[in-house]
Amino acid sequence: MNLRETKIQTLFLLMVLGGALGWAIGLTWPALSGFEFQISYLSAIFMLLLAATLLFWTLTSRKKLRSGVEFSTHSSRVIARSAALAMATSRVSSLALGLYLALGIYNKVVLNTPAGDSRFQISLFTCLGSLACVAVSVWLEKICKLPTQTKR
Repeated sequence: MNLRETKIQTLFLLMVLGGALGWAIGLTWPALSGFEFQISYLSAIFMLLLAATLLFWTLTSRKKLRSGVEFSTHSSRVIARSAALAMATSRVSSLALGLYLALGIYNKVVLNTPAGDSRFQISLFTCLGSLACVAVSVWLEKICKLPTQTKR
């Protein structure tokens, strides 16, 4: 399997895709269900806890994951799993960032009600957690990067 380093352009594209999906949900949900899309505090709590957990994993294992050191078989498995975790988290968090940003803007601009303002604040906290997840996962992926092999 050939895995490439995550590019910021890819994360931005996923964020835009999530934003388009969030805006579409904001527009179509009321027509299909008869009420506005609810944004729960649990989404913000989940994203912030995910960012904190990923940060804890990165801080506690970064000395073990530093590149340039001879690794045992077990350590190389941990590196590969950490890199896969970082890559998946950065992509999903980018989608969530765009989704909740679009839903928050929809609730603030289109609805313009006190409930919409409350949903906007919740979505901002969720976006903050998503952005923290993206930042920490990109950092973890950089730590897990193995040194390139020189050609002979």
